[in-house]
Amino acid sequence: NHIYYTTYQRGTNLGNLYQIAVLGGGARLVVEDIDTAVSFSPDGSRLAFLRGYPDEATSAVIVANADGSNQRQLAMRKRPTEFPLLGLAWSPDGRTIVATGAIDGRMRGQVVAVDVATGAERVVPTPDWRQVSRVAWLPDGSAILVNAQESAGESSSQVFLVPYPSGEVRRLTSDLSSYTGLSVAPDGKSFAC
Repeated sequence: NHIYYTTYQRGTNLGNLYQIAVLGGGARLVVEDIDTAVSFSPDGSRLAFLRGYPDEATSAVIVANADGSNQRQLAMRKRPTEFPLLGLAWSPDGRTIVATGAIDGRMRGQVVAVDVATGAERVVPTPDWRQVSRVAWLPDGSAILVNAQESAGESSSQVFLVPYPSGEVRRLTSDLSSYTGLSVAPDGKSFAC
């Protein structure tokens, strides 16, 4: 029923999330100070996003009601670890949010699973990646698609299938393109990037 989008006002580094009805009408401000796209809980009642706090050298997973109210910090990382403000995705069962993670200074990308009830973090087992830029769940929750750049000198981001909660990671693309986004079809049989 609605489209959510983020804008940055000229001369500022703070994004604002807006909502507009698919059939048109005026836009409504939902959240101020947002640094990534949002991901919705399976029932659509809540949303999650990443927010950076540069003065404190921290970044956090924030959850809120779909109307922007009741914002709370679910998980926070302080350098040398961080959530690099690239992307996150809410699991189909509603219990986990996966976010892009990193270890500062080591060029080490991570996929970080955050428990929605407790905020506890768990790093999902992956190969040695230089960077992780986007994550997207398969509809059945059995795996996560990941845009990642391998550490072995490759300069492009490729798409990988990461079984969840663990399993053998499989590379899905192997070409000269550098993939920067991910969206999975509702039936899980295809994806766009």
